[in-house]
Amino acid sequence: MSTLTPIAKKFSYIISSLFRSVWLFFSGILFLLASFGAFVKLTQGKDLMVLSSERPGNFIFFLISLICLVLVCWYGARLVAEARKEATPGYLPAFLFQHVPRFIGFSFFTLFIIAFLQTVLFSPLSNIFYWAIFLLSFPYYWLWTVFIEKKFIQIVFNWIFFSSVAAIILASVLVSFKLKNNEWLIWLDLLLIQWGFLVFVITRRKWLDDVAGSRRKQAKLPGMIKNLSRKAGINPAEELFHVFFVALGIFVLVVYIRSTFSVPFAVYITPFPFVLLAFAVFAGVGAFLTHRSVKWGFNIHLLLVIFVFIIGFWTERHKVALVNNGSANFKQRAPLKQYFKKWVDERKEAIDTSASYPVYFVLADGGASRSGYWVASVLSRLQDETGGRFGKHLFCLSGASGGSVGNASFYLLLKKRGNNNVNPADSLFLKDSRAYLKSDFLTYTASRMLGHDFFVQLWPFSTAGDRAAALTEALEEAPEGNGIFLKDSINMNTRLSELMSDQRNIRAALPILCVNTTRMQDGKPSVISTINIKANERDFNNRLDVLDLLQDTTLDMKLSSAVVLGASFPYLSPAGRIDGKVKNSKDSLSVNYFVDGGYVDNSGAGVVHEMIIQIRRMILESAWDDETKNRFAKLNIQVIHITNGPSGDMLVHKVNPFVNDLAAPIKTLAGSYGIQTTVNDSRLKNYMRDIPVSITNYWDINLYRPAEPLKYSMNWVISKRTLDSMDNRLYQHKELNNLAGIMKQTLK
Repeated sequence: MSTLTPIAKKFSYIISSLFRSVWLFFSGILFLLASFGAFVKLTQGKDLMVLSSERPGNFIFFLISLICLVLVCWYGARLVAEARKEATPGYLPAFLFQHVPRFIGFSFFTLFIIAFLQTVLFSPLSNIFYWAIFLLSFPYYWLWTVFIEKKFIQIVFNWIFFSSVAAIILASVLVSFKLKNNEWLIWLDLLLIQWGFLVFVITRRKWLDDVAGSRRKQAKLPGMIKNLSRKAGINPAEELFHVFFVALGIFVLVVYIRSTFSVPFAVYITPFPFVLLAFAVFAGVGAFLTHRSVKWGFNIHLLLVIFVFIIGFWTERHKVALVNNGSANFKQRAPLKQYFKKWVDERKEAIDTSASYPVYFVLADGGASRSGYWVASVLSRLQDETGGRFGKHLFCLSGASGGSVGNASFYLLLKKRGNNNVNPADSLFLKDSRAYLKSDFLTYTASRMLGHDFFVQLWPFSTAGDRAAALTEALEEAPEGNGIFLKDSINMNTRLSELMSDQRNIRAALPILCVNTTRMQDGKPSVISTINIKANERDFNNRLDVLDLLQDTTLDMKLSSAVVLGASFPYLSPAGRIDGKVKNSKDSLSVNYFVDGGYVDNSGAGVVHEMIIQIRRMILESAWDDETKNRFAKLNIQVIHITNGPSGDMLVHKVNPFVNDLAAPIKTLAGSYGIQTTVNDSRLKNYMRDIPVSITNYWDINLYRPAEPLKYSMNWVISKRTLDSMDNRLYQHKELNNLAGIMKQTLK
């Protein structure tokens, strides 16, 4: 037993030292894990990497961002290590103080080699292969470290140095500007830079040791810099590198801040490099706070969290960006019955000469740009191939999240071009919708999320300009081509007061537009609609009419704000606040926060189901004249459900008992997010099945085939490879081809 005691103590010391090192260097480790989650595990992150490789020169941005992140995490960890060694000698073994910061920086390169190998740029491999790369990185690091420490006393500007630099530059340029058939250069380039990083940090340490031993003179720096370094607790031997590090930090901050205030600049940077730059900023701030915590002897992080929580009681940062408009009067929106009668009257000649007149209701599932692009593509194809006749038969567009973006884009095209006959060969709707929805709506939004919205938490006053407002701006300004699609056709800056069906002058040439959202406080289904939902509140199952909250004000809402409100799915877009007056109560406000419609109904099936029930009830009313009754009898109600998610039953797995005991309610609520939509969809589908018709009246147009192995990224920007796959799918979809063929023959 006595022989085991030293072994147990040594093992205990090793374990405790590892845990202490994780805690001490948590800032760098956290962003290593964040990078792993974002770019190794998530399909969206992998697609962003592919997107970066598709744009000439953008890979250079990635390399610069990655090098900045590596240097910040490594050097921040070094400063923290020096502070801890000074404050608590023996806190960690010297081996961990020296190698953990290096290995954190080293591992970023390994991580992104694995991440790139998992993208569509390379052939898919077994997960065992990726795990093998990770495990082998430990002995690989150690062997390279031993080799460099033996062979490199300091960096010498000889043929080896210049050859290595030339190889890195050549590989980087080839990857950035001529990637096709050179994909293997990605991991070669990362390996070369990884090797260069180790050479740099090891020779730097030897140089610092020489300075400390008075074998070299310290760098001559201005007195002010030396004084600032001394006050910051910087080792005199590290002053020169610290100046370089500060200069690097200033460069990162300039790009970082510029991205949070300029949509074109953010779009130019692209999301993949920007996220790494943001991680570098956060890692630097985290290392600084840890360094100060060690120096001052108390936990600053906890103090900041408490401060942010307290000031949240009197601040507001997420109000919806409404606009003043004295002419807006949402009370004047026509109710469903009035709009329906006008819609039929405007088409009476076509109905009278038809044996059956199709009336289409469109449901559009959420799914960010994946959904928006697919929805707008499907609708635009039908409009183009029918020579503009599809729009004349379209009664309602309903959706949530990205589906609403697709619906709104098509709606604006209809508003611009009308339902006039078009040449099917021109594909005008399809060209414009694709050109708009391939845009990068993500980078600017992410820049506000990973910038303004993070640091503004320390500002003890209400603010505006959150990431939801940034997504709104991106929808209005992000498209390329000098905004031609905004000015000419798809103008998301349009106000809803211009689009609403005013009962004094109902414009039934355009369909009803419904953007589904959810009130956060109680999960109440809500809808932003161009018709008056409040007028038939009971028939719409007491859905909250969001625009009704604005009817006694001079406030208006932009279409971009409406679709973002229906796409407020954390954490990229927070719940948006809209205040309304409380009835029978003076000077009181109803404070409403709205989130993604998908929390209750991701397709908009609920409001469409209720709309169809009311219309069928109207048709059976006896008060109509004979001509109107005859027209109603010819109406053939059909639903087009445009979906973009894998089909089939979900495979459920065992739940850890600890998770079951601790988080069963959370997992249940998370699971209910998807199942509520499934139930709503099934309820509508079954209802449509019970309507006696001789042809199909419910069309399911899913982007995915059954058991589809391909993954389409769900994000606010999508790579060209994924978009090309979606374009091919548009004309290979059996159900859509059947629907388009029927429409071309039957629509008038």
